[in-house]
Amino acid sequence: MPRTLIVFYSLDGNTRFIAQILASAVGADLQEIKLAKELPDGRAAKYFWGGRQIVLKATPEILPTEKDWQTYDRVIVGTPVWAFNFTPAIRSYLSLNKISGKQIAVFCCSGGTPGKTLANLCQALAGNEIIGELALIEPLRDQEKNRRLALDWAGKISKLQH
Repeated sequence: MPRTLIVFYSLDGNTRFIAQILASAVGADLQEIKLAKELPDGRAAKYFWGGRQIVLKATPEILPTEKDWQTYDRVIVGTPVWAFNFTPAIRSYLSLNKISGKQIAVFCCSGGTPGKTLANLCQALAGNEIIGELALIEPLRDQEKNRRLALDWAGKISKLQH
């Protein structure tokens, strides 16, 4: 079985919820990305600052990570959807870690349509073999349904040979 790392950022817990399900299903290690400076409190402030960072293609400072992606065969990248794109925290991680030559699966969690989040994330991960994409809507709102969807997807990507 390929050694798998799940790299994710989660603001409200939806992406963390799915990452934990996937890690359990495929026997993966988890690497949660944390911002060095958290976003301001309050939903409106978070949306304003988060949206602003997306538009500016910002790469905010993130805390050092413990897991080295280079020691894994597969990397699964998970992100919330902000302004129809992946989060600046993931952009920062990818700019610091030039992942290449790996099997990659990507997932996102949104409150509605994911827009071009997965396509943009796959583009940012060019130089890898993309083996799966999954978009989920509000995983914490309907946990059982999204748990089943995540487990089904995990089963599909687990069957792919390295």
